[in-house]
Amino acid sequence: MSAAATMSRIAAIKLKPGSSVDQAELFTHCKAYLSSFKVPKRIDFRDQMPMSSFGKILRHDVRKSYWEHQEVKV
Repeated sequence: MSAAATMSRIAAIKLKPGSSVDQAELFTHCKAYLSSFKVPKRIDFRDQMPMSSFGKILRHDVRKSYWEHQEVKV
């Protein structure tokens, strides 16, 4: 599998304050409600997500942290 295909199957998660969930629960939920090709291969929990001034997640900045050490950037 190419680096691009692997990177596209990572889920970055920030939990709401006071909530808790583990990776096994998330994988089980994803497998129950998503097609098999959409289920993430890896789930990363984050303390913060980069946000715009409008309160939206800056997905490009989230992806950037995963592509830092790759030669080809997608």
